[in-house]
Amino acid sequence: MRALAADACAAAGRLFAGERRGEPEPLHARFVHAIEAALDSLEGETLDAGAPDFGEFCAALLPGYSDFRWPDRDWRAGRPRLAAFTAVMAERASFQATRHRPAAQAA
Repeated sequence: MRALAADACAAAGRLFAGERRGEPEPLHARFVHAIEAALDSLEGETLDAGAPDFGEFCAALLPGYSDFRWPDRDWRAGRPRLAAFTAVMAERASFQATRHRPAAQAA
């Protein structure tokens, strides 16, 4: 699970970088597919937000990164278990302390 989520996060980073540069990424479609496939796979995993291990922390990062970079893309559709897991993880003190805050809200 850790490797799956980490590789999908790497694909998401490259996808975002290519979009930001305005350059067509030769592997754009492949990155999108890899991210979607990883999200689908994570939906089928047994994820424990009560006592998460490193793999579960990694699994929570990909959806959070997707929310941050592509708020208009609905990764939650068809993935209710992953959405619920991510919502619980987002409430953890460590996630709250490190979440993105616009410059005006940063303290």
